[in-house]
Amino acid sequence: MVEETSSPVTGVNHRTEATAGKDITAIGSDALVRSLSDDGLLDELQLRVHFVILGSGKRLFEGGGKQEALKSVDSKTFSTGVIFLTFRPITEK
Repeated sequence: MVEETSSPVTGVNHRTEATAGKDITAIGSDALVRSLSDDGLLDELQLRVHFVILGSGKRLFEGGGKQEALKSVDSKTFSTGVIFLTFRPITEK
């Protein structure tokens, strides 16, 4: 089942209890990913890197928000040059 929502992340957080153990995919901006991470809802980050030389660029996650240590758990390179990277937060115990 796919559901689209424009609810704030805090509203989505309450809905995750009903989907415990199931994957939730959020496709969106860096602000959405940062918000999910700040609320402790990010358990995996997948990035597709498409290299384009433009002469300048911007940071992937600009601005505020807490920093979170991530560990690389997988990477794949495709014949097109696209790199698919998978990271997970490092949890301290």
